[in-house]
Amino acid sequence: MTTMEGTLERIEGFLGIIIIIAIYFGIRFFFKRIANYTEVAGKNSNSLEELKEEIKKLNTKIESLENRINKDS
Repeated sequence: MTTMEGTLERIEGFLGIIIIIAIYFGIRFFFKRIANYTEVAGKNSNSLEELKEEIKKLNTKIESLENRINKDS
């Protein structure tokens, strides 16, 4: 019976190590997903700001063209 008990203890030890490794990889995967999401969100907000600036520039050009047309007519 002692060999059977020793074998069961070894199996429990290996299962414990495997569970700890699985939890580690699960947590790592979770935080990696969060990091990727925040990185993408940050890039989107930067491009949004660039688009807003471009729209402002285009609006000023439109206004200046409207003023030119109004002066000519």
